Amino acid sequence: MTLPEAPPIRAHPVRTLLVLDHPAFNPLPFPAEGYRAIRVTGLDALLAAVRRAPPSTAVLVAPFGSAGGEPDPALQVLLASAPLLPVVAAADLASCAPAGVETLLRWGVSEVVDMGLEGGPEALVPRFRAAHARPLKRRLEARLSRYASANAMTLVRAAAEVACDCGLSDDLAAVFGVNERTVADWCAREGVPPPRRLLGWVRVLLAVGLLEELGRSWTNVARSTGYVDGKGLRRAIGGLVRPEPRDGTIPRRPSFEMAMAAFDRELHEAREKVRGTRGFRSARSR
Repeated sequence: MTLPEAPPIRAHPVRTLLVLDHPAFNPLPFPAEGYRAIRVTGLDALLAAVRRAPPSTAVLVAPFGSAGGEPDPALQVLLASAPLLPVVAAADLASCAPAGVETLLRWGVSEVVDMGLEGGPEALVPRFRAAHARPLKRRLEARLSRYASANAMTLVRAAAEVACDCGLSDDLAAVFGVNERTVADWCAREGVPPPRRLLGWVRVLLAVGLLEELGRSWTNVARSTGYVDGKGLRRAIGGLVRPEPRDGTIPRRPSFEMAMAAFDRELHEAREKVRGTRGFRSARSR
């Protein structure tokens, strides 16, 4: 059985949309449905805003100048400053070179919207929702070993969406339209930690990734990821991110790579237990 992918459009909390002010966006009737839009003037102000923004935030920018061509290099600075926030780039692509779009995708833009074809708000909102948690999903997928099955990756991706909204295990079940017990059964079958622990892991990984960003404090990251305060976040990290014995103690700010290695070890161990159980059942059936 293959688990269904999380539906791209569903009910969700009101999220923040940071709009870098540009003439191309003036006709758009913001705020968009499900988003609290904040217009920001100038890159410096936008950089300051994204360094405080929770990971549920989306950013809308016009990536090209009036003549099209190559994207504004300032956009690359933005993407490097807040790599876990989804950035949606919107432009009339008929006047832009294909190489410019390829550059945007290489820089890490989550969505590229052709304003000439889908410029209305009713078309943009699904693109914001589709971009939700995409940077975190990409980062998790790129670093997870092949111990995780395709179904396990589906569960991890759904947990990333829920974690970015500070959701709980019932929200994870709601992603698939099932009850919590069903998700728990899926996790057990696929060698994934139980739903609450899976969410705890993804929240910690999200928090550790945010802590690597310039200007993020423990308090800001804790509040952005659903913890009461920085002490609670530190306890959560210390309870999950346990280095291998030869590595010694956990540093004050563990890296994302270190946290991913610990998560990967737990997935490997869980997967091996599932394989062992299946082998035992197969032997008994003979």
